[in-house]
Amino acid sequence: MKQFFKFMLASMAGFTLTIIIVFFLLIGLIASLLSFAEQDVEPIGENTVLYINLNQTIYDRGSNSPLNSMDLFSLKPSRQLGLNEILESIYYAKQDSNIDGIYLELSSIPAGISTIEEIRNALIEFKKSGKFVISYSEYMTQSAYYLASVSDKIYHNPEGIFLFKGLSAQVMYYKGL
Repeated sequence: MKQFFKFMLASMAGFTLTIIIVFFLLIGLIASLLSFAEQDVEPIGENTVLYINLNQTIYDRGSNSPLNSMDLFSLKPSRQLGLNEILESIYYAKQDSNIDGIYLELSSIPAGISTIEEIRNALIEFKKSGKFVISYSEYMTQSAYYLASVSDKIYHNPEGIFLFKGLSAQVMYYKGL
């Protein structure tokens, strides 16, 4: 009976110690995530160009939650780009007198045509303010070119690739050939 209480108390102490350590690790993880969310915003200087890189997945809405922007496998912050944030950035760039234009870095845009259409319409409205839009790509797909068609200048790497498939592609099959 003496051995039973000895092992039971040792197990309880180990369990309690584990709970305390896990609690402090979670507090540290949450504190580090909140520190990523509170980034200082630098003031915009004169003759600034807004840089937009659309080579990542564009969600309908971006999240401000620090827990949504954490990659649990690598434990590194990852920013989810939202369509609402892109459109707001273009709108504020149009209003801001310090921003002279937009520089788009495009390649393969992993978004639907309706999302690209929304961004394109916002860029057309931006150009009505008399500011410039420039695009650059090393690997340009059809959707990226559609978005870049708003630009004043399109720069493409001379050794880059254009990938145009059209709106529909179909494989032909002839029986017996």
